[in-house]
Amino acid sequence: MKKVYLVYFSPTKTTRTIVRQIAEGTEIKDIVEVDITLPKNRLKKNNDINDDDSLVIFGMPVYGGRIPKLAAEYLKTFKGNNQPTVTVVVYGNRDYDDALLETADIVKERGFNIVGAGAFIGEHSFADKNHDIANDRPDDKDKQKALTFGKIILTKIESNDLSKPKIPGKRPYKNYGKPLKLAPVKGKECTNCMICRDICPVHAINEKGIADKDKCISCCACIKSCPENARSVKTPIFKPIVIMLSKCKKKEPQTFI
Repeated sequence: MKKVYLVYFSPTKTTRTIVRQIAEGTEIKDIVEVDITLPKNRLKKNNDINDDDSLVIFGMPVYGGRIPKLAAEYLKTFKGNNQPTVTVVVYGNRDYDDALLETADIVKERGFNIVGAGAFIGEHSFADKNHDIANDRPDDKDKQKALTFGKIILTKIESNDLSKPKIPGKRPYKNYGKPLKLAPVKGKECTNCMICRDICPVHAINEKGIADKDKCISCCACIKSCPENARSVKTPIFKPIVIMLSKCKKKEPQTFI
């Protein structure tokens, strides 16, 4: 393998962290990152990856047991040439349900040869200092497991083992839940720096820092990135959800080869 492609959607950077660690574990030096998080990065309609001597890693976050709709649709613009491929999802410690299978199904249909898959844990978008929902994950142990996974994948490929792993999940996939419309709002601490607007993956925040609840996908990237901690969710149903998630048993990464 001479090159590794990283294709990921990662509003809060946890998915990006994991796929980078997997790539580092392979020790392949030529790394091409295709970050499809921001709208401007999803304008290209034909994304052919033709390099034969390459590994491709797709990384997606999990929202309610599925991958985000817009990310799933954009994955369908990629086309492979039967390259060995790893699919990865990162979830906030509840469950990844059908997200890993969904990702694998999409990229397999697009011509990629899946040789490994993994489900890793990242700090939940709803986590805060008062509610531990996989806070500060991926931690050092998670990152080490991702590195080791990368090494195992490369060893498998170099031994000419291109067998497909059995990936958990169900078809038809879990239904997308009803949109919760948890658009964060700004507080008095806001300085109108517009970082929130610039990092929003769906252009849901206007020039005044106000989020459109119908566009918002509740990724909370705006909350995580605000230097003044000026953004929060005020919707009444939010707190019970956060409390429920904080009570989930601690999960560990799973890999499938």
